[in-house]
Amino acid sequence: MKNNEWLLENLQVKSTVFHIGKYCGSWQGSTAGQGKSSYHIVMEGDCWLHLGSESPPALLHTGDVVFILRDCPFILSAHRERSAAQRAPVTKMHVLPHNDPTGTALTCGFLTFHSVISQMILSFLPEVIILKNQDDHSGSIKKITDVIHQEAQRGVLSSERVISSLAEILLFIGIRQYLQQTTLDTPLNNIKMAPEFLNLFAEIILFPTKDWSVVNMAAAVGMSRSWFIQRFNTVSAIPPAEMVCQLRISLARQQIENGKSLQQAAELVGYQSQAAFNRAFQRVTGLTPGRYRQQYLRSED
Repeated sequence: MKNNEWLLENLQVKSTVFHIGKYCGSWQGSTAGQGKSSYHIVMEGDCWLHLGSESPPALLHTGDVVFILRDCPFILSAHRERSAAQRAPVTKMHVLPHNDPTGTALTCGFLTFHSVISQMILSFLPEVIILKNQDDHSGSIKKITDVIHQEAQRGVLSSERVISSLAEILLFIGIRQYLQQTTLDTPLNNIKMAPEFLNLFAEIILFPTKDWSVVNMAAAVGMSRSWFIQRFNTVSAIPPAEMVCQLRISLARQQIENGKSLQQAAELVGYQSQAAFNRAFQRVTGLTPGRYRQQYLRSED
């Protein structure tokens, strides 16, 4: 599955509008802590996006869009300095249109990913994707955000439905742009595409510690054990148990790269025995987990 177009083809998302309005003076706003993905469209003015303490602030201009794909700490504010942004009051938005050329008008909303396949795809993507209007040479982002701005000023229920639909289009544009600029390493890169088993792959990736016996995999896709093995063998060059092993080891590699200990990585992907994990890891990657971590750390220096 190295052609990442399948990500866009299988992503299902539902957008809703949270609030629309204009901040003036000293302000801060955030949807962090609600356990939801969100989007934030700058319709007028500028503002600063503050993410983690180690990330520099990002200046957002009119027409820029931020997607917070996983709930993480962030602040949108009029202030460049993080300390000033954190001290700024959480003020009420002014209703559009509001005549203050120094203010920042925003449309903010939430994104819901219902299917297990969509949740898996979400786990492959970064926490934050930013669409910069100035980088869009086709002009499509500006056209969409201009329509959102017009609809936002109407203030009727039908406008919220239009805005939600357009926000979903912007999300797909943002993800496509990210995929064009980034080589995405997913646990499915070395697994042959099998649409009828994609939901099963997603379940294994999201819940690797479950008991993924052949019987349980067959039950997950609504097949008998014998029919599952027969169908799986027609679309895959490796048996089901080996597929589970490869997915788990791919996830373990990511855990090691993210700083987890070897024992933590093993447990997080479903291995209770360190010896069994070491054997499986070396068989799949050609390296022991410890050797893999050493090579990864050297490559990051």
